[in-house]
This record gives sequence, C-alpha cells and structure tokens, in this order.
Amino acid sequence: MTARLIALAIASFAVVACEDVTRSIDPNIEVAEDTLTVFPLRGSPLSAPTALDLYTLSTLRVGEVNALYDLAVDTAGGAAVLYPSQLVDNEAPRTGIIETSSTFETILEAPTTGYQDTVAVVVSVGETVIVRARNLCAGGFPGRDFFHAKVQLLELGSSSGFATARFRIRSNANCGFRSFADGLPEF
Repeated sequence: MTARLIALAIASFAVVACEDVTRSIDPNIEVAEDTLTVFPLRGSPLSAPTALDLYTLSTLRVGEVNALYDLAVDTAGGAAVLYPSQLVDNEAPRTGIIETSSTFETILEAPTTGYQDTVAVVVSVGETVIVRARNLCAGGFPGRDFFHAKVQLLELGSSSGFATARFRIRSNANCGFRSFADGLPEF
C-alpha cells in the first residue's frame, strides 16, 4: 500500500512538473503574414523557387543544399498541389495539412489534431489549408514540437512563360502555440 502511494505521488509530481515546464514556454515571435509566389515542381526554371518555408515566410527551390521547407508546390488541373515536405524528401521533418471549408479570415487558431501527412492536398484558388509544420523546437515537449500556419491560394498565374502559384500565408512560428491573432500569441 505504501509503495503504491509513493508511486502515485511520484507520478503526480512528474505530471505537474511537466505541465509547469510546458506552460513556462513563452512565445517570442509575433504572428506574421506575407504573400509568396512559387513555381510548380514540374516544368519550372532550374533556379525558380518551388517550395514554401512557413517558418521564415520565404521561398526556396526543392533540392537546394540544406533547404528547410514545409510545403513543396506543384500545379495540376487549374489548382495547386501541396506536398508535405516528407513526401518529397524522406529526410525532411514531418508536415501535416488540414483541408477546411473555412475562409482565411475566419480561421483564428490551428486545430490540435486531424492533420494529413501522407498525401498531397489539392487547393483551388480562394481555398485555405491549415498546416502543422516541421519540428524546430528544443526540449521535446509533447504538444509543443510543431508550429502552425494557414495558407490560402490567391491565384495561379505565370511569369516569363512559366506557371506560378501565389499564396497568402499567416504563420505562428512559436512552437506549440496555435493562435493566428496579431502580436505574440497567448495560446
């Protein structure tokens, strides 16, 4: 009986201690928004960006040395095809996508579950997806090991005769925080 009480006390202390540690992680990056344009994976100039880095809100080319990206982009049938990074590069950290019928403006926070990470997602102009992006977080705290973004396809166009896709992106690069509100997130 005493051994059970001691084990229960130790387990309770460990849970409380872990909860206090993860609560003590403060956000240090303001939620940011930008518009980025990329070329499709297939049929683009060799120097053209074909992927989105949602952490830095930048574009880069799939295959660049030491390239860290979250979504690779292709086009097909008048839509953009978003590939979680691990579907293009086996060594890439896992990225997940949730398709939604909500508008970009009405998505105020990222869900905690439901992300697809084994298939590409097709997005039509005007549609928005929510992304749980790669693990850049130290400490290995469960639930605090990814950051989130919402991504809207604004238009499919062309540049110098090559297809392009333009996206509106709002990123909360704070690990484990899900709010898309302006400023430092509260949750």
